[in-house]
Amino acid sequence: MSTRIVAGVYSLVAATSFFLISASGAVADSEVFVEYSGRIGVESQLFWQRGSSNQRRQPHGVILEPEIYVETESGSSFSVKPFYRSDSADTHRQHGDLREAYFLTYGETDSGEWEIRLGIDQIFWGVAESTNIVNIINQSDIVEDPFDKVKLGQPMAHLTLSADWGITEFFLLPYHRKRTFPGVNGRFRGPLVVDRSNVKYEHKDKKRHLDFAARYSHSIGSVDFGVTGFTGTSRAPSLIPNDCSETPQPTALNQYYSQMRQIGLDIQVTLESALLKFEGIRRKGARNFNVNPCNAVEEDYSAYIVGGEYSFYSVFESDSDIIALGEWIYDSRGKRSTETLNRDIFLGLRWALNDTQDTEFVFGYVEDLQYDSAFMTAEFKRRISDSMSLEAEVFSVEKADENDINFSAIKKDSNFRIRLNYNF
Repeated sequence: MSTRIVAGVYSLVAATSFFLISASGAVADSEVFVEYSGRIGVESQLFWQRGSSNQRRQPHGVILEPEIYVETESGSSFSVKPFYRSDSADTHRQHGDLREAYFLTYGETDSGEWEIRLGIDQIFWGVAESTNIVNIINQSDIVEDPFDKVKLGQPMAHLTLSADWGITEFFLLPYHRKRTFPGVNGRFRGPLVVDRSNVKYEHKDKKRHLDFAARYSHSIGSVDFGVTGFTGTSRAPSLIPNDCSETPQPTALNQYYSQMRQIGLDIQVTLESALLKFEGIRRKGARNFNVNPCNAVEEDYSAYIVGGEYSFYSVFESDSDIIALGEWIYDSRGKRSTETLNRDIFLGLRWALNDTQDTEFVFGYVEDLQYDSAFMTAEFKRRISDSMSLEAEVFSVEKADENDINFSAIKKDSNFRIRLNYNF
């Protein structure tokens, strides 16, 4: 049996085992509701230019993402959502993950409600479209999306208290997950491959350091806001060459995860057809980017995203709506920032036809304000039938400044991707 099939079977067996063990606790209830759903996707990509000698130009693969939901008569529930991808080109992109696998129970207090989730879950914080700098709990799955939009599952204990005064959440995060990176045959990477096996941590507890996070959110009139805090192991590693001698000849990059603290704020204001958005963070303990990565040092910094969107309804006397998007991204470190988007302008357009096939077009453009770099994205989604849907996406590097390490590394990675999904 091939290693790809073995990896896929292992992922599904692990998810099913967790589900069966958890569900066994529900036998005391007289009734149990079980629901199965998910998707199977077949995907192909075509890169317009050849990369290095090892990088493939036309990878393809299969995505499997089933979901099992069990609810007992008492209201407690179990959710399991494994993920598996096969890839014809990059073995690092061929992987499995438990996106969700948690037990949920809830109850009432004198003034409101409480809820507890135990297991593996995905938490999203933020209001911006281009990137979400406040979104800190889950690790980024870079092999799925190089711009941090896709996350890995995170082990946690999650307590939520809600009442008229707002929602307060507390998180205990007992296990750190290292970031995924493309392999030698993968795209969206620099000339040196990130070594998956050579990982170092600042704290002696390494990946078992206990992290803490909290969030308070509330709505006051037309204003929705959230205040967040995090202390623990950084989700973003410093990438250090494996040879830092006086005459270095590195062959790979090693990962180093430091301890950091972050406070964040996200605000969304609704004004009829317009939404005003803000995300801001203050982070301490993270390492910056240095021309010589071996000399990267800790640098406290602030980052902000300011923007909004405006909706045009029933355009051209039709059922379709168009939403115009715009955001400004700022990082106080400037060229020392380790983030891909640090001082950029984002402009976007979302066109929803509101037809029976849920057809949607999304366009995005990012211009770097420090370098002569820019990229464009275009997405298309349409439901073919009750169970089949089609997705297509174009990513194009419009210009890449040679001094901009983030864009110059991917200047040959413009591509077209198409995926056919079967939803069940």
